[in-house]
Amino acid sequence: MFTFSAFTFANPLALLALLALPAIYWLVRFTPPKPQTVRFAPFRLLRDLISRNEQPDRAPWWLTALRLALAALVIMAIAGPFWNTGAPPLRTGTAPLLIVIDNDWSSAPQWDRRMAVLDEIITAAERAGTPVILAASTPDGKPQALTAQSPANAKKAAAVLAPRALATARPQLARRLVEKFASQKALQIAWLANGIGGTKAENFAKTLKSLAGGKAKVEIFTPAPDHLPVAVSNPMLAKGAFKITVLRPDGNTKSPSSVDILAANGRSLASAKFKFDGNKTSTEVTIKLPLELRNEAARIEVTGARSAGAVYLLDDRWRRKVVGVIAGPSSELAQPLLSPLYYVTRALEPSAALRTASEKTPVTKLIDDGISMLVLADVGAIAPADRAAIGKWLQGGGVLLRFAGPHLARAGALARDDELIPVRLRRGGRSLGSALG
Repeated sequence: MFTFSAFTFANPLALLALLALPAIYWLVRFTPPKPQTVRFAPFRLLRDLISRNEQPDRAPWWLTALRLALAALVIMAIAGPFWNTGAPPLRTGTAPLLIVIDNDWSSAPQWDRRMAVLDEIITAAERAGTPVILAASTPDGKPQALTAQSPANAKKAAAVLAPRALATARPQLARRLVEKFASQKALQIAWLANGIGGTKAENFAKTLKSLAGGKAKVEIFTPAPDHLPVAVSNPMLAKGAFKITVLRPDGNTKSPSSVDILAANGRSLASAKFKFDGNKTSTEVTIKLPLELRNEAARIEVTGARSAGAVYLLDDRWRRKVVGVIAGPSSELAQPLLSPLYYVTRALEPSAALRTASEKTPVTKLIDDGISMLVLADVGAIAPADRAAIGKWLQGGGVLLRFAGPHLARAGALARDDELIPVRLRRGGRSLGSALG
């Protein structure tokens, strides 16, 4: 909506000249009388010189209005009118102007708007001839100088600022500001806050007000509540489904309404809508994916949100590797503790999806399903077809894990020449040549 609240003047005292418009009105409303043309006649010269009272002509109303308008425009031009594209100009003076800008992850969605406000504040300081001190709450690792500089140099320093995918470091910045400006005689402060409140923000505001012996003038600029970003909390994995918590700041009623799970190449694997109940600032979304798609998931993000807080990257912790398991005939024993697979499955089940070979699921089927590792628990002789398939799979980068047992020991010569065993096995029992042997 159009508003004059951002319209101001560089020299507002010059507008006092508008009080002279009534006097100008009386001056410009009259015009001198038109000169009279008289033919020279020597004999009638004295007779024609008749004394008359001449009255000046009045200018037309439209000409008077035009002259007054021109005078008013000249006065306004001297006052230096300008239009603020950002926030209203800061009241600058002889005291240095400290500008603190939040450039954390939450500032990314409205960064262009934030930079426009920053430029407007520096421009106001430039018109008043006020030195500027620029400080970012999320530095790039290099120590900030925090020294006064000209507004022109401050604009150059502000041009290289960029939002960082990190949280603000306000406590560290507050300590440096106290060390630098606690005893300053006079100080003006403009804080371009990210709008996310809390105890840390309140403490930082108190620190700013305490500078210059508690006489610092602090002005805080915050974005509108609907422009504040949303964030994704740490997801949870339960029963094969992602449980995702979406957070929003207080007052944000126009937040996005869906969450996407994307693969590493940007392909969308799943999407789910969410809704905040009433004034609640958090909601939970559940997305269930098949194991194959879940292992492809690389990131969770809120649709349309332009901030690092709305993205959660997924690594191998969130993926369940598929492990193929093959055991000898003893896997069907009535005593489970004696089964070669008992301890293997107990160890792998929490972190992997197990696929056991059977008549319906042969070894070749396990390999074709894309298993990450193959476990042979006390397997002696291996069928030639399965041996060839396993050998080819190993050459392609597969991982084979073998556990020895009675079946492997009794395999004899077959096991001794088995290329799927990393070392050659000794036949028979050991003879150490001592009482222990």
